[in-house]
Amino acid sequence: MTARQVSATRKKPLDRKARIAIFAALALIFAGPLFLIGKLVSSRVSGEEEHVFAPSKDQIVILRDGSTMLVRHKSAGAAVAEWFKRDVAGEKTFELSNANFVPGSSKLTQDGWAHLVEFSQLMKAHHEVRALVLFSPYHGDASSVPLEHSRAEVIHQEAVKQGVDDEQIAVAPETFEPNHNAARDPGLEVVLTNRS
Repeated sequence: MTARQVSATRKKPLDRKARIAIFAALALIFAGPLFLIGKLVSSRVSGEEEHVFAPSKDQIVILRDGSTMLVRHKSAGAAVAEWFKRDVAGEKTFELSNANFVPGSSKLTQDGWAHLVEFSQLMKAHHEVRALVLFSPYHGDASSVPLEHSRAEVIHQEAVKQGVDDEQIAVAPETFEPNHNAARDPGLEVVLTNRS
């Protein structure tokens, strides 16, 4: 291409279709953010709660060892993290849902693994806390004891694999008073003891 041809192509104005395409692209680029800003402003003016950029209710927890972790809102990990945050001596019992396991087995579900990892991270950061995983007949069904015991052992073994000290976590059968109504027993509970 010669210099004359290059200068001729530079001076050629954009045709109508090209101008429309460029205008449409610019309008789309600016319209999205303007729309979101407009919705946010209108929700603030009207007092309505708008979920344009609503932050998650999950929370980042800063552990005693300086590490951080994301804890899901209203999860067992969030309850345990809240108890750790208070840093009071004593005991606290947390029920473990059977939804953490594949039905009829001691295999952890995806949520079960997530809860176990949260629990293990919290335990590793708080060496003064001891955990006792208690197993009992699920809703009083004596035939469920072997399964609940197996599930408690899985929690113990996997927590140790995640780095929790073996002396920091133990498994035991739950004991009850003679007139105890076992119909509502969850099968698994974790009793945390803070010795500080």
